[in-house]
Amino acid sequence: MKTLTGWMISAFVAMGLVSGCTGVGADAGTSSGLESGKTGGEEAETPEETSEGLAADLRYLREEEKLARDVYLRLGEAWGLRVFENIARSEQQHTDTVKALLATRGIEDPVSDDTVGVFQDEVLRGLYETLVEQGLRSEGEALKVGAMIEELDIQDIGDLEARTEEADVLAVYQSLKCGSHNHMRAFSRQLDQRGLSYAVQYITEDEYATILAGEQGACP
Repeated sequence: MKTLTGWMISAFVAMGLVSGCTGVGADAGTSSGLESGKTGGEEAETPEETSEGLAADLRYLREEEKLARDVYLRLGEAWGLRVFENIARSEQQHTDTVKALLATRGIEDPVSDDTVGVFQDEVLRGLYETLVEQGLRSEGEALKVGAMIEELDIQDIGDLEARTEEADVLAVYQSLKCGSHNHMRAFSRQLDQRGLSYAVQYITEDEYATILAGEQGACP
């Protein structure tokens, strides 16, 4: 499965940010339009039938979104930047939305301990530590870590979309991707204000330009 972790590791190696790792508001934009505990419709009385592949995708996505939240909480605490605090709240909504989808489909939630930095997946646990370490180097590096996470999230959700035709799942993917667009614009704006730039590596320059040209707003 081509996951966000795989993209992150190769991306940070290319940027010189990883060595040996194997493993909302004006500054954040509006994120998911799906409220915590909802998946765009009434909860089913009985769990939906879910393939093993889709269940694995959703379990991993649950921890991926938690990873983003946890990194932003840690970097926000370190640098006192509102953008991290705001986007961390959006990522909380994202991971809660995936949690609700897991419950609707009767899939075990991998997040048994919601403590910051705690993950069932060992690679994600190590990656969290690496991302935080790099983000603590400077405000600029912290913002680039944020932009990288959002870029890779957009790429990864695109891959997930190609693996399912389930309408409820696709609705969640679309909402999360919309939120990532808002977040990427927010991080890019913060970098611009500091005279810094972000070079995309996993989406095209045209897609990046289209995202930046879009308007912040509520997602479906």
